[in-house]
Amino acid sequence: MAVLRPDRLFAALTLILVIGIFSVLAGSDYSFTLIYLVPIVFAAVDGLLPGVTAAGLAFVMQFGVDLLWHRALEAPLVWNDLSRFAIYVAAAVAIDRLHRAQPSAIDGR
Repeated sequence: MAVLRPDRLFAALTLILVIGIFSVLAGSDYSFTLIYLVPIVFAAVDGLLPGVTAAGLAFVMQFGVDLLWHRALEAPLVWNDLSRFAIYVAAAVAIDRLHRAQPSAIDGR
């Protein structure tokens, strides 16, 4: 079973905030979906709850950035962001299950 490490979760959430800032600065032409997966996977090593927490923050950041740039709550925007959230949660679940099945594969033991 994974041991919750608050320092790792804090680092992942901080990285998500930094990625969100870069996303705002880069504009709406660039997608940061794959970059957001890095801290989500990092958090998910500690378990499903930290992974889903990181996925939720990434969703909130991307949704906020999209609202900032598009200035309107439109169906395609909501659909795209909910699709990203589903990808983030699926990644967190996959990493959590992999870690439960073979903890040494991720921890390096």
